[in-house]
Amino acid sequence: LTFDVPFDAPSTLFYQCTAHPNMGGAIKIVNSKLDVYFHNASTYTLVTTDAGRIIREATNGANITIPSAIFSSGDAVTIFNVSSGNITITQGSGLTLYNTADGANGNRTLAAKGMATILFMDANEATISGSQLT
Repeated sequence: LTFDVPFDAPSTLFYQCTAHPNMGGAIKIVNSKLDVYFHNASTYTLVTTDAGRIIREATNGANITIPSAIFSSGDAVTIFNVSSGNITITQGSGLTLYNTADGANGNRTLAAKGMATILFMDANEATISGSQLT
């Protein structure tokens, strides 16, 4: 099935099967290209517009904080550490951040040239996985 999205389409479209009354749902219209945010400072706190974005961190020893209650279920943010050292990914107050490697929650360290993706289950719960992540 191919669907050409009109230029002026809303970001969410709803569908309902005419043959099956309980079959329906939402289609989210998203940009097919990820946005990269080039960051080069010692601290950064994620914001709602970071959903679907890659944060490219270039500062050795930087601290990126993930606040609670700003992202929605299904939102994802990727962090790429291009610095020569470790950066810290801080679990904000009220947020539970589970590492998919071991199920532990808490702050994470992302080593040089590592990449990690944070996937939000809801506004206060997320998972994190990636390479060079401890």
